[in-house]
This record gives sequence, structure tokens and C-alpha cells, in this order.
Amino acid sequence: MASRRDILAAAGSLFYRVRKTTPLAVPLQMMLLRSRSEAGDILSRLQSGASFEALAKQFSLAPSAASGGYIGHVDLPALAPPFRQALRGLSPGQASEIVESSSGFVILKVVAQNQQSQTQGGTAPNSMGGEGISLNYEPVTALSGLYETQRLFDRLSKPPDFEQDLQTNCQLRGQEPSGGIQEIATYVFEANHVWAQLLSFQGDMPRAIDRFREAYEIAVLRDLKGEQADLEKKLSIAYFRQAQDENWVKQHNPESSIFPLSPKAQFKVTSGSEKAIQQILPHLTRSPHDWEQR
Repeated sequence: MASRRDILAAAGSLFYRVRKTTPLAVPLQMMLLRSRSEAGDILSRLQSGASFEALAKQFSLAPSAASGGYIGHVDLPALAPPFRQALRGLSPGQASEIVESSSGFVILKVVAQNQQSQTQGGTAPNSMGGEGISLNYEPVTALSGLYETQRLFDRLSKPPDFEQDLQTNCQLRGQEPSGGIQEIATYVFEANHVWAQLLSFQGDMPRAIDRFREAYEIAVLRDLKGEQADLEKKLSIAYFRQAQDENWVKQHNPESSIFPLSPKAQFKVTSGSEKAIQQILPHLTRSPHDWEQR
């Protein structure tokens, strides 16, 4: 069974993996420079015909310097607006104007088709990443889900020549996005659970309760009986810890938490303990012999 670390890593790769065949993805090189004056000098040299790759290897501060600044095919809608604006109107082989960022000063270049085999160290695949296309448009804000669904479909195991079999193709595509939603729900469930435990460790019980509740709602929607029972217990404990913090920590007195409880030790703020009881009662109804929770 995959560990939570593996699941969270998979969640990250699911959302941030770059697809080279996306129409809105273009092959880019980048240089990150210390100052505007240095960036201006580099840009002048590029405009005079100097090699972007050579200058990137010599001057760029970015990790991509070793590969001549090549950062692969990048999704234009994923870029910050200043970078999208800098790329607007560029043709393959052209460098952008200087873009100021929080890390320094950036120059971008759209890689031409005849340069891709050099920058990638091999022959470029049949990519739709901007070869021969002038970027004279502003990418629109997308809300169709098409790109995300295609990402999930690309990860799906497929038989050979499925593209030539229309029925098989449709059946496979019919598995998404429902299959992807279930997979992502698992990642989000695990992420919320881990997040809640970390917040509990820090003593931030209100935020921990919020994360536990998010995980609980997903468990309910997916009919995960075991996870529901586990989270009912954890939410009850979390509410009780919140009550302890509100009463015995923030309103501490010498008799706090000393048993038998004296009137001075009794909770003044009872909302947390009441919620703890409400949360655990359904679990005890189903499992009356759970002595830990009783």
C-alpha cells in the first residue's frame, strides 16, 4: 500500500506534469540575471546574434543554466501575466524583453524547431509546441476542464492502436474524468488528513479541525466506512483538545485538570467539549465496546 508521502508526491506530479503535446505549450529557454543592467547587456548581445545557450550557461542563475537555459515545453496559461505578456507576439527563435521577477531579471526565448534537437539533446518529437507559430494572442482564462481531463487521459493505460478503434477510444475517454475525480479525491483526503495532524502537532486545533472535517466529508461522499469511523474519533479528540486549550490553558488556575474536578476546574467555555460529545456519540452507538473512546 502506498505511503502518504507517495500519495502526496503523486498528487503533485498529477497537477504539475508538463504535457509536450498541448497546443498552448511552447518550448522555452530562460535566463535569470542579477541586475537590470546585466540583463540589458545580455539582451543587446542576443539582439546582435549571440548564442542564448552560451550566454545562459555563462551568466544565468537558474538551475537550467547547465542546459543552456532550456526549460522544456511550458503551458502559457500557467505563466504569470508579466511572462505571458513578454512572450506575446514572439516568433520561434526570438527573445523576449526583460521581465522583472522576485528572483531577479528574466529573459525568455521561444525555441525554434531547428534548435530543439540541440537543446533537448536529441530529435524533437512531433510536438505542437509552437514551431512556426507566432505567439500573437493572449491565452484565455480556461474553465472547460478539457486540459485537465486530457492530462488524466494521457496517464490511462491504453491498448495498442486505440486511436484507430473509435469504440475503444470512446470507452477509454468515458472513464475520465470520473476516474480522475476519484483518484484526486483520494489525494485530497490524504493531504487534508496529514495537514490536520501537522496542525495538531503545532497546537492549532481550530485549523486542524477544519482539515479533519474536510477529510471526513470526502470519506462520507466516497462511502469509506473505516475512514469515517476513524475521523469521527479524531474529530472528537480534536474538539476536546480545543476545549482544554480554551479552558485549562487560556484560563489556567491551580486546580485545572486536577481530579476530582473542583468547581474552579470545570470548563467555563463548553462549546468545544459539547461538540466532542456530539461527534463521538454516533461512533459509540455503532461500537459501544470501544473503551478508548468511552
